[in-house]
Amino acid sequence: IVFPHRDPASTLPSLASLIATIRRWTYPHVDQAAIGQAQMEMWATALERTLAFRADPAQAGRFVDVHYERLVADPMRSVRSIYDHFGLELTPQAETAMQRFLDDKPKDKHGAHRYTLEDAGLTRAQVHARFAPYLDSHFTSQD
Repeated sequence: IVFPHRDPASTLPSLASLIATIRRWTYPHVDQAAIGQAQMEMWATALERTLAFRADPAQAGRFVDVHYERLVADPMRSVRSIYDHFGLELTPQAETAMQRFLDDKPKDKHGAHRYTLEDAGLTRAQVHARFAPYLDSHFTSQD
């Protein structure tokens, strides 16, 4: 299982914005702050359950952690670490194809997605408090 990590204070407002945009296609009124709160609870619960599952010794070795900042800074290094973790061969052809994909699709090629914590009805302190066990276990010394 490739377990991607990113600060929830960055991901939640993005997700709330995306969901609000999609809902606006159908509903005349969309409360993006309510969406942000609901998503925070849903994802905090999901992460709590994932961390509990992962703590089972039977799951050892099944997970590889990939931090967003490192992935963005050096995507191919992250890919190689995933392949190495699972003992898979990353062929030169696959690596070339992946690099070509990255070169052809640079970040924000079609514009940037703009969002704020405030639009999602959230604060950094509130998000970090709700996700404290996750942040403590995956962001303390890694970032």
